[in-house]
Amino acid sequence: MTIIGALTMIAGAITWGASGADLDAALTGGGIGDYLLKAHATEDMLRINITLWTIGVLIMCAGGVQLALMGRSRPQPAGVAFFAFAIGAGSAIVFFPMWMGIVIGLAPAHADGADHSAVAIAIGQGATIADWIATTMILSVGTVCVAQAGKGIWVPRWLVTWSYVAIVTGVLTTVGLLVGQRSTYAMLDVPVGLGWMIAAGIVALRLKPR
Repeated sequence: MTIIGALTMIAGAITWGASGADLDAALTGGGIGDYLLKAHATEDMLRINITLWTIGVLIMCAGGVQLALMGRSRPQPAGVAFFAFAIGAGSAIVFFPMWMGIVIGLAPAHADGADHSAVAIAIGQGATIADWIATTMILSVGTVCVAQAGKGIWVPRWLVTWSYVAIVTGVLTTVGLLVGQRSTYAMLDVPVGLGWMIAAGIVALRLKPR
């Protein structure tokens, strides 16, 4: 499930990139008006993007819980991993719909001449900050705790090392939130963490009896 979830997230990221509408960059760069216009122009694409991200994160977190349970003989890291994935999934069904509300509600109104910039900033800040916190919980805290729970049981040494890299990128994401660099080095957590999820899913599948 982590493989399917991560690939769904990647598909969503491709759609988001194609839209050219970057909410994080707009919020940190003071360009929320331009974002709303672009979001309105690419509404269908962003609807697909946010839908894929919502579905993908739920599937990936469900898979992450399954991976955590594979190391349940070490209840401390397994429990923290379970918590990280549960927090991530639970918050995603709140902040992604908030983001969708900006796209399908505020963006058209802004394009029609109404000034909803302040509302868009307030909702957008809440949605994207929650998104990055959940990203760190899932792709950094979750991965390293799964690795620690499964180390020597089913997680190979190279995957444990990879999880340490995910923790470093998670710290960078947190710093990026604090200094307003969400669209730059904070993004490193995404490819590192999603790659780990896919790799861990493949390792877990190879352990299943034929």
